[in-house]
Amino acid sequence: MTSGTDTPIIDIWGIDENHIWATAKSNQFDDEHPGGYESVTLFYDGIKWIRKYESLVGHTHDHSNTTIAGYMNSVWAFKDTLYISSNSGLWKESIKKGKGKLVHGPDNRLNGYPFLVRGTGYNNVYAFTHWGEFLHYNGKTWNRDLSLNGINISKADVKNNLVVTVGDMQFRYVVIVRGHHVN
Repeated sequence: MTSGTDTPIIDIWGIDENHIWATAKSNQFDDEHPGGYESVTLFYDGIKWIRKYESLVGHTHDHSNTTIAGYMNSVWAFKDTLYISSNSGLWKESIKKGKGKLVHGPDNRLNGYPFLVRGTGYNNVYAFTHWGEFLHYNGKTWNRDLSLNGINISKADVKNNLVVTVGDMQFRYVVIVRGHHVN
């Protein structure tokens, strides 16, 4: 199946055969994108892949206070809600309405941008940053659950209250973190 992009796909999530999203990003300048790297969120509707969001990543394209900009790193969906992590923060969108907004952008509580988003339901959403912060949404507010300074989180999964992440420390040591959320 063709994806509609030659940019490497780095994350994928689906809720059924007609609702699948993928994020893609390049790490190099090329002839097609001389002004910056490309980042894309793709959507599969059961028939074809379409480009839902596109962004150039460069010195002037990395951040927005109102929409997705910069790298789109990961995607996660639950029932009728889609989350996309980006350099601008965490994008939350109604799948049915197609309207969204930034719900947790970079601020003084973050040590890095939301890099990865995972969860199990409306009231159990995690956003992980590059530099070891675990942010948890309980259905009402975002809280910092844990901060492991210096750990570059690359992947994570959440099942019930169990949280497992993998990454590295200062690009030298492989790290696996296993924990659980306490209600």
